[in-house]
Amino acid sequence: MIDDNLGHLLTFMLRHREARLGSGTRKSHPGELDVAKALDDLDIQQWDVLGKLAEAFGFKLEIVEGGPGRPEIGERTFLFLRNPQSGMPEFGGSHSALEAMKRQKNETQQTARTWWIFIWSHHMALLYDGRSLTEVSRFTGADFRREHLVGLVMSGIDTLSRIDVAPDKRAIFAQILLEVDPHREVQIRVDSFLMTMTEAGLLEQVGDDVFRQTLLAAKEAAHSVEIGLGDLFEIPLEDPVEGTLNLATVQDPNANIVGQSDSEEFD
Repeated sequence: MIDDNLGHLLTFMLRHREARLGSGTRKSHPGELDVAKALDDLDIQQWDVLGKLAEAFGFKLEIVEGGPGRPEIGERTFLFLRNPQSGMPEFGGSHSALEAMKRQKNETQQTARTWWIFIWSHHMALLYDGRSLTEVSRFTGADFRREHLVGLVMSGIDTLSRIDVAPDKRAIFAQILLEVDPHREVQIRVDSFLMTMTEAGLLEQVGDDVFRQTLLAAKEAAHSVEIGLGDLFEIPLEDPVEGTLNLATVQDPNANIVGQSDSEEFD
């Protein structure tokens, strides 16, 4: 039986997946400092129980020492990272994320999923421009403006439209993206995407229409190098002409460009 204290901590971490003990840079969730202090005070037995509960939900309980980008005295962050060894819960394919992406109640899951993944891939291009997926500490500089993401997604759709293939011969995902007027559609879809990512603790809004990657998202991206990006979503992407591109086969695009990984400093 779970005692009330552990039950409260588990509920908070399942909802927010991050609790920071220290000043930090992002706005804290209500009650976050109290949760972080309680986590910090757990004895070995309680910590073991909470860790097993996290695994039961497909997460790994992890502690990150030091502040964003550099060690700071008194800074400690507790994370619920998706655990590939426990059958990772998918976020991109989850019911709540897909429902938020839907423009109409009768819109199919496939349409919502296609838009979510398409926008996600372009937001990753902004976050990791000249940065390796394993460079966790650089998440504090991973900012982008909403209009930049909108522009990049629009450019991607424009590229799809220019592929010389008959409309009825395009892959399903390309048909979905090209069946509507992209100008208004992209604006609405991007807003829905940013909302779901912010609510999931993977992005935070740091200014007027300015968003930043969180430590949680940076850590999970680093883990994705080992487990394959496809495992984050369990959703295949299709090439507009050739067929299917499995995200699990995607490698870190900057692995041979950026210097040595710094992910170890956060392990």
